[in-house]
Amino acid sequence: MVKISSLMYVLAGLSTVQGCTQACAAVAENAEYCTYSCEESCLGLGGVVPQVAFFTGLTIAGHRCGLVGFDEVHCRKSDSFGPCASHSWSCGQGC
Repeated sequence: MVKISSLMYVLAGLSTVQGCTQACAAVAENAEYCTYSCEESCLGLGGVVPQVAFFTGLTIAGHRCGLVGFDEVHCRKSDSFGPCASHSWSCGQGC
């Protein structure tokens, strides 16, 4: 069984393969939730799906988030979560 932390380390290492592309970014928010839109995949990273990688990272950090469809992540706001725009996921070099 692969540890989640090992998976995130591999994803971070793979991200050095190409130029930095913001793959998941905040697109909407209300008093309770942040909504993020994600690209379908990171080109050149062997099918890495930004939505899943972003969601996994947020969940490991202890945030309450969920996957919506194939390209969105919704997260419940909390004091520890901070501003919606402070969270994003990028694929590529220099991120």
